[in-house]
Amino acid sequence: MRGPRKKDGTRHGQTCRIATILLLSTALAGPVAIQPAMAQDVAAQQSYAIPAQPLSRALVQFSRISGLQVFVDDRITEGLQSPAVNGPLSARAALSRLLSGTGLSYRFTNANTVSITGGATGQAGSADLPVDGIMLDPITVHGGFSSEATYSEPGATFTVDGEMLGRVAPSSTGDILDGVPGVIAGNNHSTMSVDPNIRGAQGMGRVSLTVDGMENSSSVYKGYGGTSTQFYLDPDFIAGYEVNKSTAMTGGSAIGGRIAMATYSADDLIKEGKAWGIRTRLSFGQADGDGSRFDSCDGTDTAPDYCLGEAHRRAYAAFDPAYREGVPGHDYAASLLAGWQPNDRLAFTFGYARRENGNYETGSNGEIPRTYYFADGSYMYGYDDLTIFHPDSEAFGTFSKTESYLVKSEIDLGYDQTLELKYSKYDSWYGSFRATNYEIARYTPYYAPSTTDQETYGLHWNWVPQDSLLIDLSVDVWRGTIDEYRAAIGQDSETETTGIRVENTSRFDLFSRSSSLTFGAQFMRDRVTASGGGSDGSRDVTGSTRETTGLYANLNTDITPWLSAQAGVRHDRYELERDPSSTLGTNASSVMNSDGSGNSYNFALTASLPWQGAQAFASFADGWRAPTAREELLRNSNADGAAIRPEKLRSWEIGLTYSGSDLWRSGDFLGAKISYFDKEYTDYISGNGYFPGFANMPSLTYRGIELALNYDMGRVYTEYSLTHYTKAELCGSPLSPSRNDIVGCHPGFSGGINDAYGIPSAPEFMHVLTLGARFMQEKLDLGVRYTKVTESAFDTAYWMNGEPYNYVEYINVPYSTVDLFGSYEVNETFSIDFSVENVTDQYYLDIGSGYANAVPAPGRTFRVGLTTTF
Repeated sequence: MRGPRKKDGTRHGQTCRIATILLLSTALAGPVAIQPAMAQDVAAQQSYAIPAQPLSRALVQFSRISGLQVFVDDRITEGLQSPAVNGPLSARAALSRLLSGTGLSYRFTNANTVSITGGATGQAGSADLPVDGIMLDPITVHGGFSSEATYSEPGATFTVDGEMLGRVAPSSTGDILDGVPGVIAGNNHSTMSVDPNIRGAQGMGRVSLTVDGMENSSSVYKGYGGTSTQFYLDPDFIAGYEVNKSTAMTGGSAIGGRIAMATYSADDLIKEGKAWGIRTRLSFGQADGDGSRFDSCDGTDTAPDYCLGEAHRRAYAAFDPAYREGVPGHDYAASLLAGWQPNDRLAFTFGYARRENGNYETGSNGEIPRTYYFADGSYMYGYDDLTIFHPDSEAFGTFSKTESYLVKSEIDLGYDQTLELKYSKYDSWYGSFRATNYEIARYTPYYAPSTTDQETYGLHWNWVPQDSLLIDLSVDVWRGTIDEYRAAIGQDSETETTGIRVENTSRFDLFSRSSSLTFGAQFMRDRVTASGGGSDGSRDVTGSTRETTGLYANLNTDITPWLSAQAGVRHDRYELERDPSSTLGTNASSVMNSDGSGNSYNFALTASLPWQGAQAFASFADGWRAPTAREELLRNSNADGAAIRPEKLRSWEIGLTYSGSDLWRSGDFLGAKISYFDKEYTDYISGNGYFPGFANMPSLTYRGIELALNYDMGRVYTEYSLTHYTKAELCGSPLSPSRNDIVGCHPGFSGGINDAYGIPSAPEFMHVLTLGARFMQEKLDLGVRYTKVTESAFDTAYWMNGEPYNYVEYINVPYSTVDLFGSYEVNETFSIDFSVENVTDQYYLDIGSGYANAVPAPGRTFRVGLTTTF
């Protein structure tokens, strides 16, 4: 890793920020009296002050005080009154009193979730037992996430918990998105970051990703592949996340959806009866290549076959041994997370992670071909590979070293107020790729390492007075910086992000129906500076400031006992200014500043069906997205010369979801969700700002079906996700916008499109099936994951002027992979896990890898890990 830096993000500055969080937290929490942590368990006592009132409202107050998630069908609480509940009680005792005399019962489905059902009444004196008298072992839920929430919450949402994340160790950061219907990781193996694709929406602010409520990202030029949005994080810190695939109506603006991730907190780490807790994890993969084999690559025709060259031009390139200095020949990851709760008003979380890996080996089975088309109509398929990386070879540039830090404090300020202070840092040294190299490939395939330094710090304040349902007020403030050196083009860039969000939720009765109103505002300021990079750097934005402000309101109300409605409105405004002192590159547009505003709307209905746990849902949304700084300040290729227009999205969705337990055997769980979606973008902004320039396409349409299934009977479990795009249609010509009216519309899945540059991937079919079994009193968990991906919607062809052929078609070849995984809990302290990824050693491109970023996925990979908890 690098030594001390000279900018504000020095190691000294990092230490100061951590010390500030610790000192400020202690001061705000008052004197520290060390004692065992309050167990985050339903047996822990809390002070309840719930007056006698309608049961539906009483359950809302119970949920807020206890921190438990309550699931209940409003039909069974209709007309029921609850008695007053006061004093220090366990959650079970309080809930039993609320339900006494109602004829209803409850069941804890996990440590944080309780389901209210009809049937036998809970008896006094059984407060610490479910009504059937059997104590249910609590399920550990990290970060408040449970995969079962996917099926109890209607709409376009999907929840990933710690168990799902931990089954197969990620080989790339984007692997943490595996298995989510409608979601893929863009450019997964050509970058250290995450670039999410949700139902075809990717990059340029279409998708937001937050970690602990904070967003910090950068944007990078990807040659003919357009641009990429970079989100950096360490997977070992992530406790879980929720994906919402609808246009964002709260928080930040994201026309295509959002992903909200959370890191581990002290509650997740501290065991009952202790004031502290530690989790360590150490994992090893098979030995990786350190690049030394490439020392013999001198650029001559007699160089070894494993040497890299200019893809279809078949010219070897000379390798500089200096490029591999520091490249490890191993693969390991180590992390430590610690939680400390000195008293019941203060808790700290500390984290450190380090990862090192060399260049991985590509698979040996399969092909990644290109097809040549000639003027006489003939063609030649599979003459050579699309990528410069051959089967069963070392992929130089896939090495990396990263260090990550996490510090959080949670403070009970009293008076129903809480405060959380947060700091994270991510440093990475990694291999470089020049995106266009893997397509027309006129550049060397070898580069020196790139670097990324990211810092994010902020606070979250929340006020929830127990005597008022109208106030649930929160404030988030954060600041982030990302310093990047992109060695492939020699460019330095810095992105500074400042954000503030204020939001309140009021709960009340509207025409005697339970309702809630969430309203808020968010402001973000992004400043980007860049220097160097030669001709490529001159094609980028060298200095800009962009400010966005969003105002929003969302109303949820029950129309009848079985039908609820949700309506939202959002107004966004932006102001953009080019830094007047920045150098105008050869690629700059004439825009020096701009501003604009637009509105988004949505409406949704949810109906409880006659079958307990079944719900139907439908939604409609109109979304609006302002152009980014890169889209406005770089070359404009609109045929009519008009300024880049905001992007709009009209979408609708219908679906069914089901969540039930105790179906075929006691304690089993079945979840199912199926939906059909239709998304049509108008004035879709495509291009890369150079060749082709940015331009508005008439439309881009995605339609499809998503299915998620989850069945767990304890001994055996299975999960399945399906993404099926029934339609993908591009109207217009991203490569030559002047031909928009001439080329018309291109239906997807029907062959090459000679100008679909920068259009995100969308597979016709993507299946992910997981089968697992637990043995030895569920201490041993063994499973297999099967992934099958068919062709992408838009194969892309490139006109080759001056060549003996007319154009070359690049296709996403279908592929299937098999992963094995297992874990064994030795005792309460130690557990061992292992995985074998890509068992059949397939040579393939991930579906999210564009033709201009054609870095094959790793071949067969073995990993073993040891986790300890104290």
